[in-house]
Amino acid sequence: GQNTIMVGNSPRSDINPALEAGWWAVYLKRELIWELESEQLPASGKLFMIEDLNEIIRIAGKIRG
Repeated sequence: GQNTIMVGNSPRSDINPALEAGWWAVYLKRELIWELESEQLPASGKLFMIEDLNEIIRIAGKIRG
C-alpha cells in the first residue's frame, strides 16, 4: 500500500524490490554487507538511509504526514 515501509540492510533483497513496488524503503546502513546483496541504491524520494533503528519513528511520522 501507499504507506508500506520496508526496512532492511540489503539493497538487492530488501530496498530495491520495495522501491520497485512503489513502497517506502529504509536502508539500515552497515559497514559489512554480504557481497551478493550489494547493489546500487537508486535516487528516490521514497528512500531513507539510517544508522540507528530508533530513527524509524521519525521516518514513519514523515510518511504518515
